[in-house]
Amino acid sequence: MNLRQSTRSGRVADAHRPKPARRPRASASVVSACALLLATLATIRGWISAADAHESVTSTTQSLPAVAPAGQPVVTPPQLIDAPPVQRPDVATPAPSEVVVDLQLTIDTEGHVADVSVVHTAGLAFDDAALSAARQFRFSPAARDGAPIAVRVSYRYRFPAIEPIAHPAPAESAAADAQEASEPADETDPAASSTPTQGDDVPSFGATASVREAPRGTTRHTVSGAEAVSAPGTRGDVLRVVELLPGVARPPLGQGAIIIRGSAPADSEVSFEGTQVLRLYHFGGLTSFVNGRLVDHIDLYPGNFSTKYGRKLGGMVDVGARDPRADAWHGMIDVNIIDATLMVEGPLTKTLSVAVSARRSYIGDVLKAAASDGSLLAAPVYDDYQLFATWRPTARDRVRFLGYGSRDSLALIFKAPDQDPSLSGSGAARTYFHRAQVSWEHRQSDSVRTNMQVSAGKIGFQTDLGDALHQDISGPDLFARGELDMRLSESFQLITGVDLSNQWLDAHYRGPIIGANEGDPGQSSLTNQQQSTLDASAPFFRPAAYVEGIWRNGDGLTLIGGGRVDYFGDIKRWTFDPRITGRQTLGASTTVKAGVGLFSQPPDYGQAVPGFGNPNLLAARALHLDVGVDQAIGEGVTAGVEVFAKSMWNLVVGGSQPGMLNNDGVGRVFGAEASIKAHGTHGTAFLAYTVSRSERRDHDDSPWRLFDYDQTHILTAAGATTFGHGWQLGGAFRLVSGNPETPIVGSVYDANRDFYRPVFGAINGSRNPLYHRLDLRIEKQWHPGRVLLAAYLDLQNAYNHKNREATGYGFDYRQHADVNGLPIFPSFGLRGEL
Repeated sequence: MNLRQSTRSGRVADAHRPKPARRPRASASVVSACALLLATLATIRGWISAADAHESVTSTTQSLPAVAPAGQPVVTPPQLIDAPPVQRPDVATPAPSEVVVDLQLTIDTEGHVADVSVVHTAGLAFDDAALSAARQFRFSPAARDGAPIAVRVSYRYRFPAIEPIAHPAPAESAAADAQEASEPADETDPAASSTPTQGDDVPSFGATASVREAPRGTTRHTVSGAEAVSAPGTRGDVLRVVELLPGVARPPLGQGAIIIRGSAPADSEVSFEGTQVLRLYHFGGLTSFVNGRLVDHIDLYPGNFSTKYGRKLGGMVDVGARDPRADAWHGMIDVNIIDATLMVEGPLTKTLSVAVSARRSYIGDVLKAAASDGSLLAAPVYDDYQLFATWRPTARDRVRFLGYGSRDSLALIFKAPDQDPSLSGSGAARTYFHRAQVSWEHRQSDSVRTNMQVSAGKIGFQTDLGDALHQDISGPDLFARGELDMRLSESFQLITGVDLSNQWLDAHYRGPIIGANEGDPGQSSLTNQQQSTLDASAPFFRPAAYVEGIWRNGDGLTLIGGGRVDYFGDIKRWTFDPRITGRQTLGASTTVKAGVGLFSQPPDYGQAVPGFGNPNLLAARALHLDVGVDQAIGEGVTAGVEVFAKSMWNLVVGGSQPGMLNNDGVGRVFGAEASIKAHGTHGTAFLAYTVSRSERRDHDDSPWRLFDYDQTHILTAAGATTFGHGWQLGGAFRLVSGNPETPIVGSVYDANRDFYRPVFGAINGSRNPLYHRLDLRIEKQWHPGRVLLAAYLDLQNAYNHKNREATGYGFDYRQHADVNGLPIFPSFGLRGEL
């Protein structure tokens, strides 16, 4: 968002006045990095949640109707046919009259419970008893159009006050997840429900079963928020698990960036409940802006995504918020060495529930107290908040209100003598955004649905760095979206929508002249660059319309074709992007998929502002191609392989003079991804490998070169397990090619400005060494009554490997030293839940 873009960490160069040779200086920053991707990736083709289901089917052992709207697949929920009784456990402290354990069951195509886990605990003794009983359940399997399918359901297991028999009943606040083992199914939209009743011999079963719509692109990687909050290396920040998904590269030191399939961070978008988020992370990628325990799911579309999304050449990350719990009031407090979080949620009425969360850091206070050596002190302070409400006035409507925001401030204090002529000894940075959003989901009939939302707020970015850089950018923004989904026949579905993005930004800027965001090593030094100023108001009006048709032939073939029209008001250009994807199910366990599509992206903020950038710039374009196979391997194990390629043109690059931007740039990316996921009763595991190459050419007569963020090999292994008595252990290991770096081969003394200018070698002509790191997390839980208490240790870079992230140079560039990344970094915390 900043006019002055963050540059990649390839070197740290001091522009000094001539001095006698001295020892080089190097610095290291403590930044957040990769987190564990839990084996919920085993549900890569869809994770079901109440937040995404328009309606649900409630059924019992007495009445289990197979309901579906006209033209949609008929989904029959599973029936409980055998539930062995279990004795209520004896505990030292008497429990309440009724004890409830919320479970999540995975039921295979034969009706066996393939996996079971505790979602909301009632204490170790009751958890173990409920798990033991649930593993012995037998069901008649769920079915789709008469064919058995594997599903997930949420269960509420009750230990009554008198009867020693457990009676499963539906979880009131969590929707069941249902997922086909071979192909993601369409979301069911049932029109009937029945009230659970209790039989004489068999405890009643009531579960909400919904099937999430199939991805409207080639690939969708999904992580559930509920299972990712305990991932190693994240301190409960579920959004960091995106960095471990196939095709996602590791961000450089200190950059909270998401790099998808060889594209720049600005080429991919993070959407929160359908609305663009410009600042996903707090300063330096330390943590994301939202409480992970309010996140329902995270969807990654690495390429060939639906026409619903646009304005980007790379990938899409769509974060969904869950509904507040409606069964009772709950609270959570989490305190660790960096920040503290407080959350409260529960029902206000039978149809309205709310959740409130707030977080504030105190790491800046710790750093201030620790800094006594006269070095540069970075003292970050951040806070964020969320207020979510869900109202269900009728069985056909869901209205949601989301209020959320984030603020960051960073003070820079140079206590040592100032040695850069462009800096005056101090600086500061501040960013913020606040947003309010209202959405309405409505089902007019069994075959017609609408979804509308409006979001409004304000954003701001301020930076001061001595005399070298000043920017103050702020203004309101407005986002709106409306979508109409119509089932026109048994085999054809039509989806059409509008998508509006509008921002009014006041910009006051003094600093280096605006340039390309990639491939320019000179951007790393403020002193080396020509200065410019800007005082203007810049509107960014970007409306779009899209249409998508989905055709199914009934034999496992699905074709999705559509187009998107965008208007970019800042450059007064129209674009049209057609896209098509196809999926073919072979048997019960194999799916072949392929896609091709065009994508468009406007210039970055500031690049097309008249008098500052080039208002004649075109929209950048890209062609995505990919083909892959998804395979189920026995119970609880899935694998996938995908080959992809991407061609880009009209990329913005610098001209012969500073500030002379043009569209001469082209790019190409090609590679392959492979992953395997396994989940069982006591643990999960995940392994992913990506090999790729990303290259750029700035002009027709220029040679091809490596992209700034190219990473040839990315290997990720992660796992987690529970081993009784409230203990949980998880780990994540990553082995990644080092980031490219442009070497400095010499320097020239500038007598007019009294400092040394570096002489660069080939752009990205060298590469940092192989990066590897292990993160561990261990947690111990206690269950006094209905309260959960936990102590956890999140250990990043567990074996303290010195990963070189950049090169630090002396004042005349003759001496250099390594700048290493994150050392071993333990984060200890305490958490309480009710």
